[in-house]
Amino acid sequence: SMVLPEVLLALFSTAAIFAYIDNRFMVFAVSATLAIMTKETAIAIPVTIWSIEILRWFLGRKGEAIKAALAAFVPVACWGAFLLLQKMAHGWYFFPLHTDYVSFSIDQIFSRWGYYVSFLLKGQGRFLWTVVLASALFVYLFNRRPKLVEGIIEDVRMVLADKRPLLVLWVFICWGLVVSMLNFHLGRYSLFLLPSLCLLVAQSFFVINEHLRIGFFKAIAVAVLLIMPLPFYASKMFNFDADMGFTNVVKVHTQAIEFLNRNYASGTVIMDSFPINLCMTESRAGYGSRTFQHIDRSCDSPEKVDAEVFIYTFPGNLEHCAPKKDQLTLKKEFKSSFASVLIYEKRQK
Repeated sequence: SMVLPEVLLALFSTAAIFAYIDNRFMVFAVSATLAIMTKETAIAIPVTIWSIEILRWFLGRKGEAIKAALAAFVPVACWGAFLLLQKMAHGWYFFPLHTDYVSFSIDQIFSRWGYYVSFLLKGQGRFLWTVVLASALFVYLFNRRPKLVEGIIEDVRMVLADKRPLLVLWVFICWGLVVSMLNFHLGRYSLFLLPSLCLLVAQSFFVINEHLRIGFFKAIAVAVLLIMPLPFYASKMFNFDADMGFTNVVKVHTQAIEFLNRNYASGTVIMDSFPINLCMTESRAGYGSRTFQHIDRSCDSPEKVDAEVFIYTFPGNLEHCAPKKDQLTLKKEFKSSFASVLIYEKRQK
């Protein structure tokens, strides 16, 4: 099984943001340090605090701004010390394979920005969140007329001075997107922003709720928000890649390996590939204790591979190789809404 690092990153990031809002700077420093040591994307946290405190400095909150800015320096200092130790131990500051994914190309940056915004506001069935946010913005602008510009400026001054959660969460999401845009884009890379976005959607719903005068409509709105996302959870819309659908991958791999353990003896030669081969060769994964011999030659013709069993998986070798069905006999298939495992035996001549 696996736990995405973004899950832990989301926990520490959210804890750090709310510790900052509550002026609990020791808790903030610890949480932000744990976040940035989990994944470098958390650099968005101190940048968020510095951005807000620079503005609060000009509003006369200099004492609070200095204290918060110094607290935000702690995770950056710890991260810097770690990078120096990594340079001494391995000869590089950042893992070389990952630095190749970083790009400052304008075309790629805008492409990644579009991908992440689409994932946050529409992906996995979250289009209802977009409706709620847009509706709340409309209600806010409608209530600020006729002095729209003056009202917005006054509200910005107020939320800055009081360090309102609404402002901090929005700034954090914006900086999180900026950091993510520079890196290789996978949906899970922006998961750490979802708790903050969820809180903003909840706040937006309350804004709308105050202006829904009929209780029946309020009940319908709550029911829709709670019930409509449930069908997406088990669908391919939610489990759209190997990271987001990892529970499906674990499920079908477990079923497949149990089938192998029941029907084939230890030492059986199996043609398989990543990721299921790691499940069987790494005993600590807990899938099974039986030992098989493994060959990774997925795209070769079965007649050229000295193996008894052939395994094809999605995600995995099925993404670039197709089973030669004229040379293989399908013994068992395991499928979920996203992942699949096909187990073949070489056809006897």
